[in-house]
Amino acid sequence: MRPDAGLLIIFVSDEDEQSYPNIHTPPMFTSWLNSYRPDNYITSIVHLPPAESLCNFNATNTGDNYIEATNINNGTIIDICSDDWTAGITDAVIETEPFEYYDLSKNVAYPEYLQVFYDGIPAAPGSFTVNEAENRVYFTRVPTGGTLVEIGYYYQPYH
Repeated sequence: MRPDAGLLIIFVSDEDEQSYPNIHTPPMFTSWLNSYRPDNYITSIVHLPPAESLCNFNATNTGDNYIEATNINNGTIIDICSDDWTAGITDAVIETEPFEYYDLSKNVAYPEYLQVFYDGIPAAPGSFTVNEAENRVYFTRVPTGGTLVEIGYYYQPYH
């Protein structure tokens, strides 16, 4: 996994975190996570406290540790009893950090034919540049979070 890639973590649990031995508190976990992968986002799909939940009637089932870790990192919390989790997942994807550039995995053979697509639509001319020496595409207009960015190009197979 690329070290500069954003990391989206989705916890799904119908009970609180119970690892044994439970040596990682939510602050310890998020501190480690933020030092390991600064561009991260946490979503927790868990039982909310009974007063807030659609189906949790027992406080021992509340995902307190997941909720705490998610709140520390300003993530999204979704009631596991909710019929639709998509809004929370969409929020998580949108909140991941957009890239100003993208490193290409292969050497570009014909840079003039490289094409960038945003959500399947070809990018406007001038909205990106190719740096052959760095083997990198720079975006002159950084795509917003949640945008699917695809790059198509001919590459040199043995370089």
